[in-house]
Amino acid sequence: MARTDPVPARDEPPPLFERKGVRYLATEASASPWGDGLLGGAMLAALLAHVSEEEAARLPANGSAAPVRPARLTVDLMRPAPRAALTPGVSLVRSGRRLAAIDADLSSGGRLLARARSIWLRPSAEPPGTVAEPPERRLPGPDAFDPDPPRAGRLYPDPWERRTVRPRGGALPAAVWIRLASPFAPGLPASPFVRSAAAADFANPQGNEGESGLEFVNADISLTLHRLPRGEWMLAEAVARGSERGLAVASCSLADGSGRFGASSVASLASPRGG
Repeated sequence: MARTDPVPARDEPPPLFERKGVRYLATEASASPWGDGLLGGAMLAALLAHVSEEEAARLPANGSAAPVRPARLTVDLMRPAPRAALTPGVSLVRSGRRLAAIDADLSSGGRLLARARSIWLRPSAEPPGTVAEPPERRLPGPDAFDPDPPRAGRLYPDPWERRTVRPRGGALPAAVWIRLASPFAPGLPASPFVRSAAAADFANPQGNEGESGLEFVNADISLTLHRLPRGEWMLAEAVARGSERGLAVASCSLADGSGRFGASSVASLASPRGG
């Protein structure tokens, strides 16, 4: 809903994780809407992005002054993840002059919960000439919309601040401005890559929620980036969806105040319970 009056400040929710040695303990801010005691897929993606980014920071320059940037993150959600201590694993698959590949995984109690591969590319000069791009219809920024009310039935602090542009389950594709209000860990803000990884999970509710609510749960999250987001607010707008026999694929455009910076997609299964 559009607004004209100032938006009051909101208290910052607790961090997403607390680090305990080599493990990460998910806080109540990371709770999933799919079930008590579960960890949300967005937060799994955020943690996998964080440990991958730490590994990328250790890559050699290979003769270039420009560090590599994340261009893709693909997360496989192997099973429901308990809100418990998580042990990350990370390995460098390839480190080349212009491309690096990093694998990461999360386990708890000896069980694999999620795994990811990220592709990191070294930026360079744009080639000459122009390339045709689909037209981009810029929507008003987050200050033009009222803050969403607290989510009904949520028992834990919500790490997200939302301002709906077009509601889920309506006649038009859903669009929402989102801000990850929680820091990643005490004293550690979420980086732009971590925030965009968490936002990528919005492709499921934005693309798959219908008039009966959200009845699909995603089995993966795929994020592609041509640049990192600028500022804290990100726009997640549903742009494509298809579904047959309980299998759905949905995609979102991701943008900020400067325009599109990437896209995300999910492959989802019909589920009897939404959130």
